[in-house]
Amino acid sequence: MSPFGFTSKAFRILVLAAILAGTASCKSSADKAADLVKQGTAFEQAHNDDAARNAYLQALDLDQESIDARRALAALNYRVENMDAARAQYSAIRDRLPNDIEANLALAEIALIAQNTDLATSYADVAFTTAPDMPRTRGVRIALDFYAAVTANNEIAIQDALTKARELLVTAPEIFTARRIVIQSLMSSPKPADALPEIENALKTHPESLELNMMKLNVLSRQKNGTAAVEQMKFMYKQFPTNREVEGWLHEWYLSEGTPAETVAFLRDLAARYADDRDQHRQIADYVATHFVKDDALAELEKLASSYKPRHIADIYRAREAQVLFDAWQKDEAVILMRDIMAKGGPLSQAPDYRTNLAEMLDLIGRREEARAIVDDVLANAPTTVAALKLRAGWLIEEEDYSGAISTLRIALTADPKDPALMTMIADAYEKTGTPELAGRSLADAVELTQAGVKESLLYAQFLMRTGDRRMAALTLANALQAHPDNAEILAYVREGGIDLSPSPAP
Repeated sequence: MSPFGFTSKAFRILVLAAILAGTASCKSSADKAADLVKQGTAFEQAHNDDAARNAYLQALDLDQESIDARRALAALNYRVENMDAARAQYSAIRDRLPNDIEANLALAEIALIAQNTDLATSYADVAFTTAPDMPRTRGVRIALDFYAAVTANNEIAIQDALTKARELLVTAPEIFTARRIVIQSLMSSPKPADALPEIENALKTHPESLELNMMKLNVLSRQKNGTAAVEQMKFMYKQFPTNREVEGWLHEWYLSEGTPAETVAFLRDLAARYADDRDQHRQIADYVATHFVKDDALAELEKLASSYKPRHIADIYRAREAQVLFDAWQKDEAVILMRDIMAKGGPLSQAPDYRTNLAEMLDLIGRREEARAIVDDVLANAPTTVAALKLRAGWLIEEEDYSGAISTLRIALTADPKDPALMTMIADAYEKTGTPELAGRSLADAVELTQAGVKESLLYAQFLMRTGDRRMAALTLANALQAHPDNAEILAYVREGGIDLSPSPAP
């Protein structure tokens, strides 16, 4: 028994722990940084890049002169193709060690990605002198020769560089500088599909490369292999979750080509990534409402509303439920639901667009005074709310207060100058105030903005017929039919008006 009441074994353990703690506390900043670099390496091996990056950054916080920490951080950033960050660390290494071969070659390779051959050459000179036979050095040399040959349009030199690149890849398949020029050459050839095997080979050694995956998607898209291209986009969406470009492409495909069920699943996944982004949830709600039959839409919207705890998200789906009910002639139910959303005092209860939506519903069921009171209150607090301004302008036109409508619509157009509905409304008011030239200009702008939209083209053509410009009306309708072949509304108007759409003879 020790004098402190511990057993000898327990005492020894405590003493040992104290010694170890003292040793740890005596470690220098450089030693602690070295330990963190080891931790970061272990994290990388476990495929935890975020933890690895944090460990390397902590190491640099402790020891700014740690070459090992900078080298590890630079290599990590290079591997994940964060080239700006990689360049910063490799430049810092080169500042301290001007002849460091790895740093110089990496900086040369980064310069080659931008095809800045002068800068790449300046960095690679050290390696050309001290390690000319190293595969990585040879890859940079071959790439420089290739780009010089392309610039000079020297086909013999181009083929020579490509031959050397292929020979290098036999023994050193990991040298991406050589692989890149082979792939680029094949992708620009008459048979870009020939690049696909090279891309797949490169992906074996660089599976995390966004550049390679983009190349693969490019080739598949050019092959018009829709199924394979979509599968590649799906893979990239999961592999590179922060890449907004890939996300946007897949988003567009789902909205235009996906089945309703898989599109909703994708949109829900997207919403999970941006949990508090109202626009994402609005998009889901709008898609469900427009692509599902009424009962299925209501069921899905209710399910979505129930799956989100925050009221400001759940109410987005409930508000869309109300609109589905209203469009299905269950108008009283829709108004009750919207009023319930407003009454519970969630964020949407004060949202101008949702309050205006309720006002529209009330107006359409003959409760204009209630609707007007809501719109007045909305505009008193948010005077540039376009939907509310549009509703007020419509009432003013009905009441033949055309100057008031024009003033209101000008405010709305200042807030949203690209709204074709505002343009056609103000055109109507202009015409009724005896200023047809302004009306015509607004209608022409609406047609241009919508790229010969059906509604806008018909309104403009009708205006032109009223003002006696039959030739311009025919031209407007012909352009609209070119954009919307066989559109029944346009064809009916042409037929009923006896309008000749054949080209006018040249003067």
